[in-house]
Amino acid sequence: MQTAFAPVLTDRVSSARVRERSLISWALPAVVVLAAVLQIGGAARQGLWPDEIFSLAMATGHSLEHPAAAAQPEFGDYVEREGPATARHYRQYLAHGDSSAGIGQVVRAVFLSDTSPPLYYVGLYGWTRVFGTSDWALRGFSIVCSLAALPFLVAIARRISPSDNALLPAVLFACAPLAVYYSGEGRMYGLLWLLVCAHGWTTLRVHESGAPRSSLAWLLTSAAGMLTHYFFVFPWAASVAFLFLQPGADRRWLLGLRLVVVATLLLPWFWHVPESLRQWRVTGSWLEWAPPGYQRLVALRDLVMQFFTGRSSMLWASDRTAEKLALLACTAVAIAALWRVRLRVFSGPRLFVWLWFVAACAGPVVFDLWRGTYTHTYSRYAATALPAVCLLAGGAAAALGRIPRAVWLVLLLISWSPSLANIYRNRARSGSPVREAAQLASRLAGPDELLVVHSIPSGVLGIARYADPSTPIVAWTGQLGQRQMPTSIEQLAAGRDRIVFVRLHDVGEPAPQEEWLRMTHAIALEKRIGSINVIEFRSLQLAAVTSGAGEGGSDANISSR
Repeated sequence: MQTAFAPVLTDRVSSARVRERSLISWALPAVVVLAAVLQIGGAARQGLWPDEIFSLAMATGHSLEHPAAAAQPEFGDYVEREGPATARHYRQYLAHGDSSAGIGQVVRAVFLSDTSPPLYYVGLYGWTRVFGTSDWALRGFSIVCSLAALPFLVAIARRISPSDNALLPAVLFACAPLAVYYSGEGRMYGLLWLLVCAHGWTTLRVHESGAPRSSLAWLLTSAAGMLTHYFFVFPWAASVAFLFLQPGADRRWLLGLRLVVVATLLLPWFWHVPESLRQWRVTGSWLEWAPPGYQRLVALRDLVMQFFTGRSSMLWASDRTAEKLALLACTAVAIAALWRVRLRVFSGPRLFVWLWFVAACAGPVVFDLWRGTYTHTYSRYAATALPAVCLLAGGAAAALGRIPRAVWLVLLLISWSPSLANIYRNRARSGSPVREAAQLASRLAGPDELLVVHSIPSGVLGIARYADPSTPIVAWTGQLGQRQMPTSIEQLAAGRDRIVFVRLHDVGEPAPQEEWLRMTHAIALEKRIGSINVIEFRSLQLAAVTSGAGEGGSDANISSR
């Protein structure tokens, strides 16, 4: 009987595979287009914020965070000028210089200025050499990397879910607020998602076949991920644990050999990491500050819940009712999956995805306990868990019929829509509308007055990027210790009728020059734009003249917030 029915069963399996490939061949491009539309829409209205400016400086080979005395201008290092310099001068730190300054200079800048590895910046260096250094070019690299992760996500899903459910994790990832937000940001998270998904796929390939090509791909994705972000180590550790616990077609001794090879590949960079981390940096201690209103249990809850509710309180607003709907939908599908699959939910490839999710969420918490930091309060440091969440949710939805599954997906997407709408409404990232503040300050200062920018170097460069090129700018980074109070501000203000002061992203550095200006000048305009303060100061003589002449009446003391 088995022999008689074998051809029929084989035909059915073959037919199912053909239908699966046909579905993926036309539906996956549609999901990629959906993701592209959402990501581009999320990034389209916003100027760059200081972290993205920092990315561009690194990719063009300019160190920003070194001590003032260590600056080497011949290598493109940032130098805080004693007096005013035009915005055009400061823009040079965001552009490619001499063509001879290549990847080596990028790696040097990362070593001096960042606490992340250099691969993202090296990739961005090549990308911006081809496509330029515009806002769109910078963010386009992240978007393309994020979109390239989707086929790997589908390939993993095909190994843990029924064939007709393999596209669901990709749809969830395409629409997840966290993915939409960070995929459109000029940082390394799009590339990180690509590498973590590619590594997850190679892990399952090694488990299934143990083929040399799969082992080579596992090695390459391991090394590339580690050189993109140090927190890649958490999902990577999950893949190692899975292959050790359930080798499948692999062998444990081969796993050990691959670990030795990975260590050898990483040694040239990681040998110097302790020295790099010991470097003094302008923003070196910011992760040691507890966020306002910090409560550990609440932060741990939010760390996990953000992937399901679409909430990120520090980046965009969300709707409490929508959050509850999302949690209800996810809880219902989880219960259905556990009822149907029971302990098999932790078997085979599903075990790997669970390990991936737990390690990516727990890793920042363990790191913070070790280092006394607060990375677990920032969504991006647990971002590698998002693909695993989409895979687990998609796999759980496989326990439902097609109609309940479709209803569940629609409810979840509806619950995420307020967060997506708020991402699109935001005119700035992380409350830093640098473009709008720079344009206002540039109009107020003009080419003849002075614009004083109190910020870290990337904030100064952000203002210079969007200001009129001829605007005279005084960079004031307190951490560098180049200015003395009150001597510096007295010299800068001498003989000037107007001074425009901008304070942004100063990483906790006091601004005594602002207090001096408030005591010695009249305020013509004070405007708060997001987290940025723009103030136009007028000399008391000019204020008296304009007031006496009836120019604006009391404008000299208007405060517009």
